[in-house]
Amino acid sequence: MINPELSIVALCIKYPDMIPVVRTSVMGRMFTNTKYATIYKACLKLKDNNKLVDSVTLSDHIKSNKKASAVFNDEGLLYTTLKDITDTEVKATSFQDYTDIIVNNYRKQHAVDETRKSADKMKDGEDVTTVVETLGENLRETERLTSKPFKSFLDIAQEETNQIEARANRGPVGIDELFVPMAFDSLGKFIKGFRYGSLSLLGARPAMGKTTFAVALAADAARRGIKTLFISIEMDRSEIAQKMLSHTSGVHFNKILEGFSLEQSDWDGLTQAFSQHNEGWGDNLAIDDESSTPSEVLRSISWGINEGYRFIIIDHLHELVFDDRRSHISLTEAMGDYVKRLRNMAQRNALAVLALCQLNREVEKRSSKIPLPSDLGESGALERVAHNVIMLYRDEVYNRASEHKGELDVVVAKARGGQTGIATMDFDGGKNLVQDQVYELKSKGEL
Repeated sequence: MINPELSIVALCIKYPDMIPVVRTSVMGRMFTNTKYATIYKACLKLKDNNKLVDSVTLSDHIKSNKKASAVFNDEGLLYTTLKDITDTEVKATSFQDYTDIIVNNYRKQHAVDETRKSADKMKDGEDVTTVVETLGENLRETERLTSKPFKSFLDIAQEETNQIEARANRGPVGIDELFVPMAFDSLGKFIKGFRYGSLSLLGARPAMGKTTFAVALAADAARRGIKTLFISIEMDRSEIAQKMLSHTSGVHFNKILEGFSLEQSDWDGLTQAFSQHNEGWGDNLAIDDESSTPSEVLRSISWGINEGYRFIIIDHLHELVFDDRRSHISLTEAMGDYVKRLRNMAQRNALAVLALCQLNREVEKRSSKIPLPSDLGESGALERVAHNVIMLYRDEVYNRASEHKGELDVVVAKARGGQTGIATMDFDGGKNLVQDQVYELKSKGEL
């Protein structure tokens, strides 16, 4: 019976010119036999140093290395092992067969080992969702490490040509198939919408209207028939419902909150809102106000994926409780890692994820309070991961005598496939209203 580990080491000794090819697929840690693993690593080392690879040089190299020589106990075992290897008949053309067996065996064993570790963690009381998510990421990482990371461009071009042909046969593609369309025409001049398979960020300082803006986006997406999941970490479902009712009916938020001051026209507005949005709210919009930790949010998104939700809004990242992070990892690092996980989940499941976040206090120290990408903080990790970065600014928050009361500047600071700039919109916080106005396209230099 063929021993693939013995055979691959024999191939490296008999055909040392193939070592560069073999090592692209086989790593030392994939061996189950420590003796063969030690000799394989010695082959790689000698090849790297442009030295002859044979029984004599391998023996000398291993004996000169304390850690490697300890594997064999005595010279007799080393000599016997090398003789068994050199006596093995191998064909250079069979190297792919040997490497495939080694890699597949390693993947299977690694999956078993990681699953056992995960089971032990869950027995010890660790969060089940976090453990399962980490297990999946570890297994996917192993799959990537043991697979060739690139393909021939001819193959890639052929695949893309097939996709182009399929799209041509299908006819015109609506923007809804690629994006959650932008709710506002003035902002749509910069970015078409929130692309499926990507993560976008919406940042602002407190009182700028992040949640109001997000509610408007959720309402528009649901109206278009896009299943939208609004994960509210900051506010409970009652507050979100009040904002949504105010936004869609035009009734002042305080009246809805108080109840007793509602007039007949207000009741008519609420009734009309229910009538117009009944189907969208029932089929296409869901609110989660229970998730508060990173793992709970991931679990909520997973539930949403299973039920067909494609637009995920998280309000907001800086309200997440990172109590389960490892002691040696800072909050900044934990946030950066978590945003990458959100981005990866969006890519794998063709989701459009919009995560709200709070800008740091450096904004307050500048004479110009218009936000910059650096105000996202987290050492730039959030900005690097995001497909789009949108930030909000209302001059009247800082200047009581502002000439721009009732205006919201929406700063598009990063736009892959789009254009950066500022769209000025009408804003009425009392009615949770954001809407287009006549705007001026401002140059990037003013950001």
